[in-house]
Amino acid sequence: MTDSASTLAAGAAVADPVPTIPAYEPVAAPTGTLNTWILPNVGGIFAVLTLWIGTFFGLEFAAWAIAFAAWLFNRAGHVLTLWMVRGLPQTVAVAAAGFGMMLRIWIIAFALFLVGADFAMGDRDRALTAIGLFVVFFTIDVAARSILHLRAYKAAGSPLPAEETLA
Repeated sequence: MTDSASTLAAGAAVADPVPTIPAYEPVAAPTGTLNTWILPNVGGIFAVLTLWIGTFFGLEFAAWAIAFAAWLFNRAGHVLTLWMVRGLPQTVAVAAAGFGMMLRIWIIAFALFLVGADFAMGDRDRALTAIGLFVVFFTIDVAARSILHLRAYKAAGSPLPAEETLA
């Protein structure tokens, strides 16, 4: 009988070989108008401005509404996913957030495909305009939220590991 087998047979406590992973808790954003109102909502602000400017230049309202609905669905899904992963181990939280992100994008891509397909609304120009607007809304929203998260990590004293610290 080996030493480890005799230790187990004797009923001695064995240390847990799997390290405990800390739970995901988001870093609180710094205060101020930029961090509290503008950066979290810049995607929506830009979308509303695009409607106003677009109608002046002849943008079709239906294309804007489809793009805005897709952006709103994506944003709501993001907020719901972040709410659901709080308190989970970080590995599970990252996996769930990644799965949720991919699922939302595939649903939006399928919906925009249906808009452009002949058996749905059948308007290719409307679908292409909606896709272009959604990509712009999504990109601006993600960029602004990324800046907000980076500012929060810097304000919190950069709790990232040494190889990932921010300049």
